[in-house]
Amino acid sequence: MGLEAPGSYAGCMKPKKNGDPFVHVLLFECVDCSCPVPLAVTSDARNIEDVDVRTLKLQCDNCGWSGASEGLGARRHWVDVWKVWEENDASREVSKRGARGTFK
Repeated sequence: MGLEAPGSYAGCMKPKKNGDPFVHVLLFECVDCSCPVPLAVTSDARNIEDVDVRTLKLQCDNCGWSGASEGLGARRHWVDVWKVWEENDASREVSKRGARGTFK
């Protein structure tokens, strides 16, 4: 899975002073083999329109197809706050055990 867009990268987005960043998860369809092509994009905006207008580079892990699409071309688009954990945050241990999800 590949991506290139302003504010979008495979690394971690540093939190802003006023809160945690948002993660946009988009699901595209490969134009060659119809397999799902997932993509995660970080943004300081919750609204989907911010990401929908970006041109994103995509790559299918199944057949190797690569190309570009605007975020608007995604079949599905989810947004969530990306909680930035403090080093000694006790609630992180709860989340690792599955209360809010699994970290891998």
